[in-house]
Amino acid sequence: MDLATILGFIIASAVVFLGMVYDTSTHSISFLNLGLFIDIPAFLIIILGSFFCTVAAYPISILLGLGGTLKKLVVPPITPMVENLSLIVDLSKIARKNILALEDSIPNLDSPLLKGGLRMVIDRMSRDAIVDMLHAEVKYRDLEMEDEVGFFKMLSTIVPSFGLVGTLLGLIVLLQNLQDTAKIGPALAIAFVATFYGVLFSNGLYYPMFTKLATIKMRVKVFHEMIRDGVLMIEKGERPELIEQVLINYLTPEQKGLYEDLRFKSY
Repeated sequence: MDLATILGFIIASAVVFLGMVYDTSTHSISFLNLGLFIDIPAFLIIILGSFFCTVAAYPISILLGLGGTLKKLVVPPITPMVENLSLIVDLSKIARKNILALEDSIPNLDSPLLKGGLRMVIDRMSRDAIVDMLHAEVKYRDLEMEDEVGFFKMLSTIVPSFGLVGTLLGLIVLLQNLQDTAKIGPALAIAFVATFYGVLFSNGLYYPMFTKLATIKMRVKVFHEMIRDGVLMIEKGERPELIEQVLINYLTPEQKGLYEDLRFKSY
């Protein structure tokens, strides 16, 4: 579970909420101030309007899989870089002695990409075929999250525009009823609250979600690229020391430290 995402949203929401209920005239908390920020027409225009406009730009599968996408923000996909690097190095030692001996290791592997790649190596497929299939597989897995990332990027971009729509509608109503003072207040409320909703949801919710998903997507891509290169180097018969030296560059400084500890304990 990613506590940073949870704590970030909770603390940010608490700060905004405190600003909404804080009464500057009495320097106290007044929950009555919340009513100033609630406007149903503005909510419908900005939140629902922008959401379903974005839905219209993507396949229905994105909407149906929204629950799974939100789950990734809290429980990101596991990318065991350190463990798989160590595993690839160990597998390369086996392959140097007898490539067919890898057959016994395949059922114990967790990564479908590593399983499939080694299966092709054991089956003695041509190197060009293995390279093409692995590159295609990595690209396909990378595209799995492309629509999810793009969905929230579009949301973060389009929400302020709908906030402007709400503001313009409020101003139109205001200008048409300048002589009726009772309607000026509600019209101004729609105008300013609409802008508030647009900025808040864009910068306070959708953009952080887009950034988080983009980060997760990049981590998964790097993980798959490391496995791809590891399989290709095993197929080429490279020395385990060289494979380790090359693939360790995929790790972050923190992961490199963990890897060194893991290898030290294995000796």
